[in-house]
Amino acid sequence: MKKSFVVVGAGRVGTAMAKALSGAGYRCIALFGRNPARLKESADFVGTEGFTEIKPEIISKVDIVFVAVPDDFIREISIKLAKSSALSQNTILAHFSGLLTFRELETPAIDVKGKLSMHPNLAFADYRVAVSKIPGTYFGIEGDEEGKKEGKKIVEDVGGIPVEINTEGKSAYHLAAVFASNGMVALSGLAKDILLSTGVSESNAQKIISTLMLATAFNIHELGTLRALTGPVVRGDTKTVLAHIEAMKTFHPELTRLYGLLFRKIIDLGIEAGRGTPEKYLPVTDLLEKCKIA
Repeated sequence: MKKSFVVVGAGRVGTAMAKALSGAGYRCIALFGRNPARLKESADFVGTEGFTEIKPEIISKVDIVFVAVPDDFIREISIKLAKSSALSQNTILAHFSGLLTFRELETPAIDVKGKLSMHPNLAFADYRVAVSKIPGTYFGIEGDEEGKKEGKKIVEDVGGIPVEINTEGKSAYHLAAVFASNGMVALSGLAKDILLSTGVSESNAQKIISTLMLATAFNIHELGTLRALTGPVVRGDTKTVLAHIEAMKTFHPELTRLYGLLFRKIIDLGIEAGRGTPEKYLPVTDLLEKCKIA
């Protein structure tokens, strides 16, 4: 029989993970959350009970306690769990934060079997949609030895792929995830704003950007970053770059520094990919410097 668990926090991540774990044969005993309406919706979706207060008598009987609250509250919940005396030396204690390490769960009064953080590299915009995306998702795992061992098994049981992360490098790991996910959303918003300024409708602008970004993401996934590289900068097309700079200075001057930073990176990738030498890209870099872009 698979292990039993509770989730403290009935938000999108906690709800989706509880549903995925239940589908993998784990027994969800309860969800705990502060918002009664959201808690009921999440508990009904998972098929379990929901409580607005942490109940030590329930926690003391489960194998795994997942803390799925915002980062600023993980320590608070850890202290509350410690004071409840509900955790035992047979308990696995985990949180889902991408930034914070397993040490956020440590207090002098907590003596459990294992502690870990297990962060799914997945955007949880809607927990109903996210559940179906968990299989195949990469999870960053870090913790003490027993925690990491248990975390890897949990991830594999829900169809995910565990990747061990050094505790000291956790913040850098999360930075990479933010660039790849939130950064992409920000870039799509910028690209859409530029299209809207040319008279393209909101609907068409959204479709143009999302279709292009999906194709690029597919190429990165299938070919790798270096082989997915395309565009005027990597080709060394100075006339196109100059046209972009002039358009930005006219319509979106606030984007010029971002353009320079991004295209400096494209040049570096082009050199790394063997698409050109520093000498080949010299006209482009000179142009960026001349126009005070980078």
